[in-house]
Amino acid sequence: HGIWRRTSLASYQTPSPAWQTVLDLDALSKAEKANWFWKGADCAEPDETRCIVSLSDGGEDAVTSREFDLKSNSFVKDGFVIPHGKQSSTWEDPNTLLIAREWQPGDLTTSGYPFIVKRLKRGQPLSAAVEVFRGAKSDVSAGAAALTDGGGNHLVLVSHSPSFFENESYVLTATGADSIGIPGKARVSGLVDGRVLIALDTVWTDSKGKQFTAGSLVSVQLAAMKANPAKLEATLVYAPGPRESLNGLSITRNAVVMTRLDNVRGRAYVYTPASPSGWVESKLDLPDNLSIGSGGGDIHSNTAFLSVAGFLTPSSVMMVDAQTHSLKTIKSLPAKFEATGDTVEQFEATSKDGTKIPYFVVHKRGMKLDGNNPTILYAYGGFQVSETPNYSAALGKLWLE
Repeated sequence: HGIWRRTSLASYQTPSPAWQTVLDLDALSKAEKANWFWKGADCAEPDETRCIVSLSDGGEDAVTSREFDLKSNSFVKDGFVIPHGKQSSTWEDPNTLLIAREWQPGDLTTSGYPFIVKRLKRGQPLSAAVEVFRGAKSDVSAGAAALTDGGGNHLVLVSHSPSFFENESYVLTATGADSIGIPGKARVSGLVDGRVLIALDTVWTDSKGKQFTAGSLVSVQLAAMKANPAKLEATLVYAPGPRESLNGLSITRNAVVMTRLDNVRGRAYVYTPASPSGWVESKLDLPDNLSIGSGGGDIHSNTAFLSVAGFLTPSSVMMVDAQTHSLKTIKSLPAKFEATGDTVEQFEATSKDGTKIPYFVVHKRGMKLDGNNPTILYAYGGFQVSETPNYSAALGKLWLE
């Protein structure tokens, strides 16, 4: 069933990284007479040495969650244990968990997810957990999340989804959950330099009357959000152009690495906080007609990662220094077909309502565009998912080549 493993960043950049096995699921299953499947790990900031590891017996949605020590590569004796259930948890601090689960039979929404969040202190039995938020059975779900930035700033949230398309966010304090004054089609997306990032899927007017367009990314001072979450004053980080959309964010110690689509072509930018509340944008130098995805960031350094691929470009991982804006390819799949004679072009088709629909054509250079060339055509649209360039060994070897 696989292994959880780790290596150093320096070793990962070599052709043969020195991997250390952290947890062997097959060995664990044999020792515990179980059938464990990996369901993720959440490690407490800032040390990242204690983690809640979630395992599924047989691969079902319900999990058993247990505290794991990365120093000894072992489960913590008398540590946190959340027994089998459809559940989620997050670290409020190194000695406190926020847990959403079926506390009593029937404590699930009609969709089958938890809607009650409780706080559990280290050493307490599960029965002693204290309720901090309760939704309704008619909701989709509710759960907690925690954000920490490189400066040690910390924000604990409750995320509540009354419907599939809406989300309500709350700042969690020692006394309760205070509603954040943002639209239902908006989400808290990160924390950097004491600034909370909020992605908007709808138009929003802040408490000072400033209006932000749908698709924008804004920031709010963390101290102000904690003091009065209902009335927020925001600063624009990014507003999309007519053919643009935000794709993903990676947070580093002092910056945000943003990936976005420009007419479904990948772009990447670094956003650095500027005094007192503004942002400086810098575009990263990457080729055109590629898919560029966010691959995660490190809040303890200025390192972030990008996943890069194209119709003629094998999938690769690039490392970004968000301070110097330098790029380095550290992993890449080998080429699977001969592509030196091929090219990629982008065109647009006009829909019945006049909308310009972008599409790519991959073909041999110099090919006569006379309508007589056998062509594979594929398209998709829905759920805010775009068809971006991808590397296909099969199509490349058996069709293009």
